[in-house]
This record gives sequence, structure tokens and C-alpha cells, in this order.
Amino acid sequence: MLRGETTRSIEKLEDSLDYGLDKFYINDKNNDLDHYSQMEIILSNKGYQDINEIGKGGSGIVVSASKNNDNRVALKSTICNPYSSSIETPWEILNMEAKNLEFLHDKKVPNIVDFYGFESAFFDGFYGGFLELELCKDSAFDKEVYETSELVNHTLDIADSLYYMHEAGLVHGDIKPSNILMNYSGKVKLVDLATARKPRKFYESSPFSPGVLAPELFNTTIRSRSGDVFSLAATLYRALTGENVREKSYESIMSPFEAPTAPRDLDVEISGGLEYAIMSGLEAYDRPNLGEFVELIEKSPESVN
Repeated sequence: MLRGETTRSIEKLEDSLDYGLDKFYINDKNNDLDHYSQMEIILSNKGYQDINEIGKGGSGIVVSASKNNDNRVALKSTICNPYSSSIETPWEILNMEAKNLEFLHDKKVPNIVDFYGFESAFFDGFYGGFLELELCKDSAFDKEVYETSELVNHTLDIADSLYYMHEAGLVHGDIKPSNILMNYSGKVKLVDLATARKPRKFYESSPFSPGVLAPELFNTTIRSRSGDVFSLAATLYRALTGENVREKSYESIMSPFEAPTAPRDLDVEISGGLEYAIMSGLEAYDRPNLGEFVELIEKSPESVN
């Protein structure tokens, strides 16, 4: 399905839900199988071949596959969403991500994962489906793979994405290493757009990644532009040091935020300028805005234009 056809597909499925039609059902006799096994059956029935699981999290599974001998793609299916209201179905979650992807591509926001379409299916006892996306490799913030200067440039690439996303009226809300990938052409790609939402607006629940989440957002479902800056700084900090800015233990989460140990105090070989930029982005109360954070990063010797 081409991306331009997605809205019509969504409207068609919404109509079928309103009128109780079952033409989008996949035979639910497979519901005793695990999610991946059901997904494999569904995708095979739709003509996909050579299906392999490449990622699994608390809210879904991602597989790679090919169709009609075309290039391989990624297919993302949702089991549940720990960030959202319990009344939201997997289909509604995927629908939101599809709409966010279309919106951001229409706004020409750079470095957003390519989106090819949304297919519906019925499994796990719920209406659901999968997104067809550009196939990417591992995180763009893996220090074992990338030099410090490359990690810095990946940070600037995502900052560019966030600038245009913020200008379009959305925040990402869950910036972290696993949501920033590298494609097979060597370009950084931002993924997991189901979490994107309007800033400073109350939601019933929100993404919660304590290792990178801004401290002021721990006890609220609001997500903000400044929170995206903190999470980006925390992502770079983790890539360079191997440490989260905050432990994921209950005690740490419930305690007041304390700035993490500066990278150079952990024997990380970076310039004072880059360390200052990162630690400024991790400030609890006097954090630079996105533009100021980018300027600090660009002044560091590790920034390669």
C-alpha cells in the first residue's frame, strides 16, 4: 500500500468498525499462538516472504520481510501500548502512528523513518495490524560502532528533526537510543512516532523511559519541547558513558533528580566544550532551548560540519 493511500484505508476500516463488518478479520482460531506466530501467518497470507523478527519491546514486535521480490521492509505490529489509555486498541495506536508519520512527512520533517502504508488485521483478540516502514539497522547511538564525532553529528541530525517537528506543533516525547536508528544508506532515522503529541497538553498517560526522561516530567503526562532536549542530551550522554542519567530503580525514580557524573570524570575522552553542552542539556531547571543546545554542540571540537 502506498503512503498516499493510507488515509483512505484508515477511513475504510473506520467505516467497517462503525458498521460491525468483519471483512478485515483474520481467522481468530490462531489466537492461542503467540503474537509473532500470528503475525507470521498474517503476513504470509498477505504475500510477505522471508519473515524474521528483528525487534521486540513491551508494546510490539518488528519484523523484516520482502514482498514480490522487492526490497526488504520493516513491519511493526502493536501488542499493547504501555503509554496510553487502556481503552485504546492496538489498531487505534497504529492508526495514530500512521497519521503522525503522514503528517510529519507532509511537513517535510527530516530524518523521519520512511512510511509505506498501514495494513489492518485481527489477532490477539483485537483489531490491529501493522505499519510498513523503511528497514533500518541498529541504534545510531552505539559507541561500539560510531566514533564520538559521528555520535555528535547524529545528535545534530536529530536536533534538526526535532526543530521541524516542534515547528509543526508536535513533540516526540520518547527520544532514546532505541528510537534513533541508522538506515542502510547511512542516514539517521527517528522512529516510534506513536508517542508524538502536542506539547504542554494533558494526556491520560505518556511514555515513561526513566533513563532519559526529564525530571520535571516524571509525575505528569505532559511532554514538552524542553523535555525532548533533555532526552536528546541524555541519549548522547548514555552513548558516550554507557550510563543512564538516572537509574531505573524505584528508589532513584522516587528521589529528587541529581545531575549525573560528568563524562570526563568517568574517563570519557571528550572536549570540555562537548561535556559542557551535554551537562547543560541535562540541567533540571536552567536548561537551554533546542537552538541554544545545538549552538553549544556545534562549538565543540567534535562537531564536524
